[in-house]
Amino acid sequence: MNSHALRSIALSITLCCAPSLASAQEAGGTTEVDTQSAPAEAAESEITTKARKHFQKGVDYYGEGDLVAAMVEFKRAYDIEPTFRLLYNIAQVVVEQRDYAAAERYFKDYLAEGKTQIEIERRIEVERELERLRGRVANVSLHSSLPNAQLFVDEQLVGREPLPKAVRVSAGRRTVRAELPGHAPVRRVIDVVGGEAQRVELVFLTPLDQRYAESDPSYSRDEPSSRSLGPALWTGLATGVLAAGTVGMAIWTQSEQSDYDAAVQRETTRTELDRLSDSTEQKALITDVLLGATVVAGVITVVLLLTDEDSAERATASAIERRPDAMRLRF
Repeated sequence: MNSHALRSIALSITLCCAPSLASAQEAGGTTEVDTQSAPAEAAESEITTKARKHFQKGVDYYGEGDLVAAMVEFKRAYDIEPTFRLLYNIAQVVVEQRDYAAAERYFKDYLAEGKTQIEIERRIEVERELERLRGRVANVSLHSSLPNAQLFVDEQLVGREPLPKAVRVSAGRRTVRAELPGHAPVRRVIDVVGGEAQRVELVFLTPLDQRYAESDPSYSRDEPSSRSLGPALWTGLATGVLAAGTVGMAIWTQSEQSDYDAAVQRETTRTELDRLSDSTEQKALITDVLLGATVVAGVITVVLLLTDEDSAERATASAIERRPDAMRLRF
């Protein structure tokens, strides 16, 4: 935006301010204080003068393009002498800062506080601006896995879990975070589409997950590393596979033995009997080997479970994660 446009906007927001501030601006920026007035009137005049100075600084900063400083001065003027007209000024600044959710909030407050004091042309203008802003903000429902956690959007605290309602958030890339004493903060970056509601889950690490995360920087709760399974679980899985193979091979061996017994009872050749006998013996040998490997793997799994506290905890309590609204398996 060029300097001429900024000066034009600065003039427009100057004239929309509170009558006491605007009249001072139109009179050349000076306000005379009647020293003979009653103490209450003198105090009110002093407050107005102080607010006007901050307001004028805000106008100057705005005209120079320093939106942050302009916002600080306008808010200070509003704190000193609250007037709905200053909310319009503040809303214009945050629009320039592309904080559309805040702009929507300030414009709504401006209409609510100004009521019938707002000129019809100004009200129409603000209502049109609100309609435009609706396509640039969205409702984001923030939820954490633990109650009473502090919830943040772009480093701004928006409340604690559970939030009573969704948060109005400006469109674009936003950072959300949950914090709770005794737990590692949970942080996510989300893309907010204007006009589209969104739900965001912030899940805290379990104490076991947190220990792995502290010892292994590559550990991720959403994409766990192989280490997170633990050696006991790996050997447990191997034991299961071996046991399934042993059972299958035993069934196959039994089938071959039945074929051999049937061949003995009927007329057949010696070659056929030798073939069936060799096949049965081979499968029986494989079954014995698999059974032995299963037993060894099972023993190793038991030893690891008894000696590895983390693996035992993960294999029992941590394998199933319970939440108020769901139950899901987690490895």
